[in-house]
Amino acid sequence: MEEQNKTSQAAMVAVIGALATVIVGVIPVVISIIRDVEPAPPTTSEATTQVQPSAPAAPVVGAPAAPVAIGDDQVLDQLAISCHDGDFDACDQLYKVSALGSEYEWYGGTCGGILDEISQDTCRSLVEELYYLEDLAGLCAGGDLVACDDLYLQSPLGSEWELYGATCGYRLNEEVDGYCAEAAL
Repeated sequence: MEEQNKTSQAAMVAVIGALATVIVGVIPVVISIIRDVEPAPPTTSEATTQVQPSAPAAPVVGAPAAPVAIGDDQVLDQLAISCHDGDFDACDQLYKVSALGSEYEWYGGTCGGILDEISQDTCRSLVEELYYLEDLAGLCAGGDLVACDDLYLQSPLGSEWELYGATCGYRLNEEVDGYCAEAAL
């Protein structure tokens, strides 16, 4: 019986390892949405001080940490794998049900290791906010100056997105005095 349990455990570890390998191939697509990438520096033209707009990337750092071998709880391990695979509801649940101070709590609270520290928001709300800010940045880049103003007003203080909105999508070399929609661009 003990030999069968060892064989079963070895098979489970092999399956989890194979699953992690597959997940690593899928995760870059998900992470590219919420990874912190510095935007291209403003490019000025000789005839004007305006620059070409380019929306900044999401202000979140890091790549997901591998979920395998976090602990010895199969249910929590499955939540960790789902979290790693981009299921942010699983990250939130893992954080809620895991023991205080455990690796599981850290993994769920950092949205699968994407964040440097445990978030005060749920991973689901964080992702929804990032998609919303990304949409505003895209509209701003496309010339919607009201979206630039909204992006400035709703972005985290000091973030790259706040600066992007404040410069009307990098159309100005410095922050606008007032609103982009009212500026003479």
